[in-house]
Formats: sequence, structure tokens, C-alpha cells
Amino acid sequence: MQSIKQVMKEIVVVVDKKTCDVCQSEYNIYERTDREGEKHVHGMCMTCENNKLKDTLPKKEDVEDYKFNNWIINHEHIEKSIDQAAFESYQPQTDNQREALRLCKGYVSKFNNFSKKHSLVFKGDVGLGKSHLAASILKKLREQGYKVMFLTTTDLMNMIKSTFNKNSSQTQDDIIKRLELLDLLVLDDVGAEYVKRDASGFETWASEVLFQVINSRQALPTVYTTNYSAGDFSEKYGKQGKRILSRMLNSAEIIEFDGMDQRINNF
Repeated sequence: MQSIKQVMKEIVVVVDKKTCDVCQSEYNIYERTDREGEKHVHGMCMTCENNKLKDTLPKKEDVEDYKFNNWIINHEHIEKSIDQAAFESYQPQTDNQREALRLCKGYVSKFNNFSKKHSLVFKGDVGLGKSHLAASILKKLREQGYKVMFLTTTDLMNMIKSTFNKNSSQTQDDIIKRLELLDLLVLDDVGAEYVKRDASGFETWASEVLFQVINSRQALPTVYTTNYSAGDFSEKYGKQGKRILSRMLNSAEIIEFDGMDQRINNF
């Protein structure tokens, strides 16, 4: 019995060679005899075919983008109260709030022209729309294809704590490095996270983590929201307070919010 290789040699033979018009590679022209004895001539440039196949495969950077976007989706948490936040749904009650809305819209429209160092610090009491406008900025930039992420400081701490599990696939450093890769990070409600001060006056683990994250972002666009004053930072974070606040304010524009808590007014 003839082998498949022998049979193929009898029914498929090289009858010519051609030079590809596209890449100038040389390729074979084959003649194939079918079961009815009819002959068919065919050939193709495998160099070009391989290049076409490569073009259909995801590029390394596309795979990395997909993984990074997946990581953002899996770790981001936006509260229901601002899940549908948008500039259009923000209802300013004071001239100050109207100015804040104008500045936030301007931040989005000029984002592509900013140097790396341009952040925002939203400062004011609760219920004035700081988180609403921060989420609105994030959503507009996400629509434009930027890599953005919304985190409360409490969510940040919980995410870091999860790395202490022996089965965790990432470390604290992994998370901080990924946060550095974001085009924009919204760090919401700075000061709301639980921290504990040690006997020497330093806040313990939480304040150090917060400092590391803010320090890594000080040359990158970041939006911070907080209810705290400078004095509150010192009270909350002890000796770390000035360092944290200094990094937040580095090349940042402060937007102050005034007015009455709308959630209480609508109660």
C-alpha cells in the first residue's frame, strides 16, 4: 500500500514558480489531479498569507490593554448614588457650584492638552456634589478611550488588604504600579478610611499606603475629593498629614464647594 506522501506526490506536482507582486517572494505553482482525472493549477504566496494571518492576531499591546481594562472593571466600585452621574444631571444650587461644574467641563475638554502634572482637589462638606462631578469627569474621559478608575479610599484600602491573602495573585506593589498606569485616577472621600495612630504620633499602615499611592500619582492627573481641611489632615493622619496633603496639592487646582447638603434638604 502506498503511503499518503507517495499518493500526494502523484496527484500534486510542482509545475512552475512565480514571484509575488507584493513582497517579491518566490512561490510554487502546483498541479493537482482530482478523482475524475481533471487537472487543477493553483498556488499562493505563503509569505503574504502568513502576514495576513499575523494581522488578524491580537497584538501584544492589545492583549495587555485588554487585561488592564479587565483589572479596572474587576476592582472599580462606584456607589449606586453616583452610578448614573453626569454633568447634565448635576444640579448646582449656588454660584460656587455652577463655577465648579464649568471648571470640570473645562478639565475634560482640555485633558488631552494638559501636561502630566494637572490634578484637581474637590474640597467641601458632604452632599454638595463632589463625587458626582468627579464621576462625571471619569465617565466623559472613559468615553474618549482613556484608562480611568474610580476608587474611594476605603475601597483602596480593602483592595490592598486583599493582597495579604496567601492565595492572592497580586501584591501591594502590583496594585500601586497599576494605579500609576491610569490616565486618570479618581480617589474619592479622602479621609473616610479607617486609620489608627501609633504611640509615636504616626498613623499606621493605612496612612502609609495612602501616602504611597498619592506620591506615585503626584506627576499624573488625579482627582481627589475630601471633606477635610488642612487641620483635619493633621488630626487624622498625625505626622503623615502634611506629607499626604502636600503630595495631593502638588500641581493641583483646588475647587471649593459650598452650599447645603442636598440629600438632607430632600429628606
